[in-house]
Amino acid sequence: MEIFVPKKLKELARLFPAPLYIVGGYVRDSLLGVKTGDIDLASPLTAESAAEVLENTDFKVLPVNLRVGTAVITSDGFKAEYTCFRADSYPEGSGAHTPSAVAFTDDITTDALRRDFKMNAVYFDIAAEKIIDPLGGVEDIEKKRISAADAPERVFGADGLRILRLVRQACEFGLIIEQDTLIAAKALSSRLNDIAAERVRQELDRILVADTAHPELQTKGAHIKSLRLLDELGALDIILPELAAMRNLAQKSKYHLYDAFEHSLKTFELSPPRVRLAALLHDIGKLPCQRRQGNMHGHDAVGAQMARARLQALKYPKSVVERTAGLIAMHMYDLRGEARESKIRLFIVKNRELIEDFFLLQRADCAASLGESPTHTERIEGVYQEMLRDGTPFSVKDLYVDGRDLIEAGIPNKQRGAALDELLRLAVLNPDMRGREAQLKFLRERKN
Repeated sequence: MEIFVPKKLKELARLFPAPLYIVGGYVRDSLLGVKTGDIDLASPLTAESAAEVLENTDFKVLPVNLRVGTAVITSDGFKAEYTCFRADSYPEGSGAHTPSAVAFTDDITTDALRRDFKMNAVYFDIAAEKIIDPLGGVEDIEKKRISAADAPERVFGADGLRILRLVRQACEFGLIIEQDTLIAAKALSSRLNDIAAERVRQELDRILVADTAHPELQTKGAHIKSLRLLDELGALDIILPELAAMRNLAQKSKYHLYDAFEHSLKTFELSPPRVRLAALLHDIGKLPCQRRQGNMHGHDAVGAQMARARLQALKYPKSVVERTAGLIAMHMYDLRGEARESKIRLFIVKNRELIEDFFLLQRADCAASLGESPTHTERIEGVYQEMLRDGTPFSVKDLYVDGRDLIEAGIPNKQRGAALDELLRLAVLNPDMRGREAQLKFLRERKN
């Protein structure tokens, strides 16, 4: 597979007194035949030396961390990260991403050995237009294999996050993990305890949608394969312990084909990406409920609180935390299909921002329970579609009255919020209250 080199990059290589290489993901992706992304560059020159070489040219060198030899090189829309050849040392147990000690080198093999996997340690000499492969990464790519760049114990011991990267890249690229690499990852999975929560969360997010990363490879099911692999390695117990704790938690066969853990993975497997986090965690309240009261009633509310705590610990944005917890809290709504339409209408309005994701989650949940289509969800969705057609307001902003109307009607300031909430409820339930005149009349009568 040919490595495409942008014109600006060829121009940059001509300015360098030493060979300039593309390395890492760009080369790997090119060889795998998938869409390439950011460009990483490397050479024996330190970042300071590169800046001196490129002074008074069209290229600018912006320091990132000169202690470890990294910078960003830019020119007229072109951008690439640059790193000097080096050997790294990491402080054990720190969870740090930046090495504690760095030794610059002019040896490409030494630089290759500091990387995570052989397939990510393939270099392309830009000027010579040839691949340099110190560790056999090309063979790994050709054989659809992933293996550690150095002794696996050293690779994962240096940075435990590489265990998650191993899982993600193996699954999203459809690769087989070399046996010694797999064994070492399992033996060292506890190193994930040392990793900063933000870094874990970033990898987890990509793992959850591994099947969407490279459509060209058609890695269908890569997301569930990733979760299975996390479980096999013991990583799931560390990053999502509430989920892992449900292994072998029996459920009533009348409603479920699987235990609580397998059901959660099946729900995740059947979910679209936008609700997968909620799908994975939607039943984590079952175990504490079972232990406390001998049944799983109320696990939706308990699980929502547990999910909120776990996602906060993983440093997820507040919007993601609340959206996920909200979906978990509502996922059991009206499973028996007994709610009156009026109740359903108010439920939909209350949860307007989540309702379409709620449908997705309930459908996956039911399909993962007994493999059936959820008639109760279809009923709620039918009410929702009718509300969209009949002009039902979904919030006070959809009403035909505003602040000026409240003032003119003489509604005291402290009562205006309650008045609008009451008017919204009436308009949701009563078609006669959906016009401006009826709403103005309500305000005038309420004042009196």
